[in-house]
Amino acid sequence: MCCCCCYHSPVPVSSGSSTTQEARYHHEIFQSQLVQQGQPSKRQLWGWLNSIFNKYDSDRVDQVGANRACAEWLLRCGAAVRWKTHQQFTKDYNSLPVGGPRLTIAEIDATDSAIMHIGFEHLKGCKDIERVVLHKATYIDDEALRQLQYLRGSLKQLQVSACGNVTSQGLKYIAKLPNLEYLLLYDFPAVKDKEAVTRYLEEHLPQCTVLFTYASSSEQEEMQRLENERKADANDRGKLEK
Repeated sequence: MCCCCCYHSPVPVSSGSSTTQEARYHHEIFQSQLVQQGQPSKRQLWGWLNSIFNKYDSDRVDQVGANRACAEWLLRCGAAVRWKTHQQFTKDYNSLPVGGPRLTIAEIDATDSAIMHIGFEHLKGCKDIERVVLHKATYIDDEALRQLQYLRGSLKQLQVSACGNVTSQGLKYIAKLPNLEYLLLYDFPAVKDKEAVTRYLEEHLPQCTVLFTYASSSEQEEMQRLENERKADANDRGKLEK
């Protein structure tokens, strides 16, 4: 087996000098951490890599600005961003703009990403993010939802779903987002008091539409069964009337 230093950083390197410098910057951090930690198991390696890619770097923020540093963090971890002046989402790290005016993030789609709460400090200073989707994001937990307060001045739409580490307490942190207008929640195995959480959020966010459709997959299946029965009964009534 090769030594740990044989692993390569997944941050891509393009031919552009600025992007190459950025990739080299992340690669050097990656290599130095490998040397310090020694040979990890495969599972430890991925968990450790994700924590490295989530690490907040204030020097990088000072160098490129809050929005660019935040976008780098998100794309490193498999998320996507939409710039305020663009219609399409950006997911490819190499497609990040080089030079020119600094862009601001309007939307984040963190579906199937590896973002962690230790990286949420990157949201600090991003003043134009209006919509965030956290779906099947394995590492999202209560602390991550608490730190969404960095966006309390701008966030209007939020989806949190299929994040198994989120509890009722984490969902209640969402009540600290006063400008929220639309909230979609579903599939939280650890949440046993869906109705109570829904009431809490509706009371603290009276201007927000709160949709908490189901807390677990079993509840979803039961809802689907009841809906199928309702449709079958309606069809039967229709036949009788004819």
